[in-house]
Amino acid sequence: MNKSVHGLNTNIADKTGRHIGGILLFLLFTLPLFAQPAIPTNVYGTPGDDQLTLSWDPVNDADLAKYRIYRGKSSSSINLLDSVLVSANPDTVYTDNVVDNDTMYYYYITAVDSAGQVSSNSDTVHVMPTIVPDGLVAFYKFDSNTLDGSGEENDGTNYGATLTYDRFGNWGKAYSFDGISNYVYVSPDSQLNIVNSFSLSLWIKWNGDAGSGNDGSQSIIDKSYSGNDMNYRLAIEETNKSLGSHL
Repeated sequence: MNKSVHGLNTNIADKTGRHIGGILLFLLFTLPLFAQPAIPTNVYGTPGDDQLTLSWDPVNDADLAKYRIYRGKSSSSINLLDSVLVSANPDTVYTDNVVDNDTMYYYYITAVDSAGQVSSNSDTVHVMPTIVPDGLVAFYKFDSNTLDGSGEENDGTNYGATLTYDRFGNWGKAYSFDGISNYVYVSPDSQLNIVNSFSLSLWIKWNGDAGSGNDGSQSIIDKSYSGNDMNYRLAIEETNKSLGSHL
């Protein structure tokens, strides 16, 4: 409850009308305090070709009216983009089609109730739209996790790698590996047993240390099954500090 105090000055006079003093009366009013809506949580961005899709957990306030979507090209300059009414179906998903591929966008969301009260901002997420090529079987965005973004569910399990900054300076969009025991493991799947032409695409920053392999190389991607029967491998060769592949 919100309490408000108001003062009332009362003058006192004697029988002749002379002013002899005053009493300051305090009146205490109790007014209802309306709580702000809860903050939207678990905001997640999924990139697409010239589009981005945002999703978040619903706010369960009884008088919730809408969500406001904010967007910017930097975390320090984010402005109102659009609103999603609670009556919309679904009301916790928003697709932004006015974006350019290979450009980073920053978003946060607020909840608004029927009285016009606005929640605090959600966490800010950053997403880059990109073309998803046909035939993609694995896509690791490292968006604070090692999940597969291709839709094929070839999710990875992290063993010891720690989150760090990506090449754009965004925290939680890349992993740092110690080159010894840290790795991400993906369970065997027939989709990954590639025998014809294929491509591997990635961004890395190497600190120049020697690798842990028998030949002193530093493995980046290593696909094998049935013991040491290796399908394909992408590694940094220690001898000439170059990127090499093995099929």
